[in-house]
Amino acid sequence: MNRAQNLVEDQVRSLTTDTGFIDTQKQDVVRLRGNADFEHSPEIRKILLGAVAGMRNVLVDLSEVTYIDNSGIACLVEALQMARKHGAELGLISVNTQAMRLLELARLNTVFPIGLGNYAEAFAKNGVDLRAEYG
Repeated sequence: MNRAQNLVEDQVRSLTTDTGFIDTQKQDVVRLRGNADFEHSPEIRKILLGAVAGMRNVLVDLSEVTYIDNSGIACLVEALQMARKHGAELGLISVNTQAMRLLELARLNTVFPIGLGNYAEAFAKNGVDLRAEYG
């Protein structure tokens, strides 16, 4: 398994019930892991833009991201812009301290929906309890 595969789960697996989430026809969950850095940003970009291209709401789970730099943040921003262009939303869940610091430094913590909020309610309507998974 190469490093990019370690970073991002296979796209099909990331967006299906294999991760424990139900495809609700309106939301997807993309779970990133490892380093979200310059080296891995092309793969992250491809996965995120592919997820939002379907005009679906996307939650990006950062719980297993061990390091994120400006390239990783740029992928998130581009995906957020594309989602909003298509009338959808991109939110971040399980944001670790290091990633939150970087988001705050760039003042992006006021741009991204972070946490569960309305996403938890939207998923709950479809039988998925995000609070049980992410508390």
